[in-house]
Amino acid sequence: MLSPVDIATQAVTMVDRMLRLLVANNVVSCIVQTIDDGHLLRKCSAVPIYKYLTKNEDGVSMAALFLM
Repeated sequence: MLSPVDIATQAVTMVDRMLRLLVANNVVSCIVQTIDDGHLLRKCSAVPIYKYLTKNEDGVSMAALFLM
């Protein structure tokens, strides 16, 4: 059994891992900052290739092609 806090913690960890995978494949870029208490904070943003993975104005995306 998991509490809501446990589920949220695991979700954050999974999202962080997915973002690191996307950074490694140049789908998003990431900078790492050290915050006041010494912890690291990652900030990610989309890179130009990301536009092919999101739906355009016609609602079409090339994500399925990239996944193949």
